[in-house]
Amino acid sequence: MIRVRFPPSPTGYIHLGTARTALFNWLFARKHGGTFILRIEDTDPTRSKKEYEDALVRDLKWLGIDWDEGPDIGGPFAPYRQTERLNIYRDFADKLLTEDKAYYCFCFPGELEKDREEAQESGKISRYSRKCRYLSSNEREFLLKKGIPPAIRLKAPLEGEVVVEDIIRGKISFSIHGLDDFVIMRSDGSPTYNFAVSIDDYLMKVTHIIRGEDHLHGNTPRQMLIYQSFDWEIPIFGHLPMVLGSDRSKLSKRHGALAIHEYRNQGYLSQALVNYLALLGWSPGDERELFTIDELISAFNLNRVGKSPAIFDEEKLKWLNHHHIAKLTDEELLSLTLPFFEEAGYRIDYELNKLMALISCIRSGIHSLREAPIRAKFLFVKPESYIIKEEWEKEILLTLINEISNSKESISLDEASIIINNLSEKVQFPKKKYLPVIRMALTGEEKGIELARILYLLGKEEILFRIHAIISRG
Repeated sequence: MIRVRFPPSPTGYIHLGTARTALFNWLFARKHGGTFILRIEDTDPTRSKKEYEDALVRDLKWLGIDWDEGPDIGGPFAPYRQTERLNIYRDFADKLLTEDKAYYCFCFPGELEKDREEAQESGKISRYSRKCRYLSSNEREFLLKKGIPPAIRLKAPLEGEVVVEDIIRGKISFSIHGLDDFVIMRSDGSPTYNFAVSIDDYLMKVTHIIRGEDHLHGNTPRQMLIYQSFDWEIPIFGHLPMVLGSDRSKLSKRHGALAIHEYRNQGYLSQALVNYLALLGWSPGDERELFTIDELISAFNLNRVGKSPAIFDEEKLKWLNHHHIAKLTDEELLSLTLPFFEEAGYRIDYELNKLMALISCIRSGIHSLREAPIRAKFLFVKPESYIIKEEWEKEILLTLINEISNSKESISLDEASIIINNLSEKVQFPKKKYLPVIRMALTGEEKGIELARILYLLGKEEILFRIHAIISRG
């Protein structure tokens, strides 16, 4: 049975690249009826924060990504936080020491730094000299009795290569000469990333490790050496292409990329963001670009993940969001936009049929939920800045007052259309001349939704109030 994991560090808010990794693992598990594990790698005490973990959980749930095992729901291989598994890592380190597959290192940080500087100055690869690997048992005992807290290093092979069979990139070989006897337990007793993650993946029976390509050279060969030291079966690796900015540099905020919760705050739909994330490095093999989550699960295949970097395209994301908004019913769109109306300070207390009419007429022009109150601003904000400059403009507005005054208290959409059309004969001006005047008088904007809908939404009392105010100023 397929088992995959998403093991974030709660040291900040989740961004696009990390969210895509979670999504690809989740899609792979759901496609094959496998298990998706959420594991929290919180062994960095200075940067890990509970607020980031809570935000991570909220963001994943908002995206529609759920998990079968995790710190909040438990599972057969609990606990799922690394800080709660420290004794496990120490036990496995002791096992390697006992089997002479690891050794104590007593080198001070300053000493190691000096070795690195000398290697750089001489143009050599900076790696550990292995001096503590060759200490005699008496020398080790002496240093331990002196109270020098040792780190523990893996005793890596001295010759050969590490071969990764990557499900996305094919066969990749790493020379042992490019690796050294890396630390698996620090002198303070805490595990290093590669050691902890390897043990967790083994104990949690992870079958596929799907993650970013940035892990490929620095972490994957070292984790394979740890697996080999324990004689464990190595899981299948798949390294996803990097997500870069439009200038092909590391993706950042200057490219328009935001943390996941910021996309939510900006009015993006979760289904649109998931759709976009799936297309960052993956292709369905045809021309399709619009997907529901169920359609993504059905179509997803790791063999369709590319090797080349994916380029972040903010305009493409907006386009997808626009199309997913278009799929919503008016009721769904109204419900989702209400928080943005409230945030803008607009009190929604209109009758339901007018709210539905408002949503219906603005929906085609919005690319995010946040744009809804901007498009509907005319309904809540009076056009204080408009001033009549010509006498013929005043004539048009006075004629409209007369027509509105003679109408019913509640103007229907059809009646509003009739009033607008009849003005042509009464003011003796073409529509292209009088419609902009009325629009500016009622909304303060030069363009927008159909004018008859504006009359219908504002209602008789508000129309008369606004026009009288403008005439009095003029």
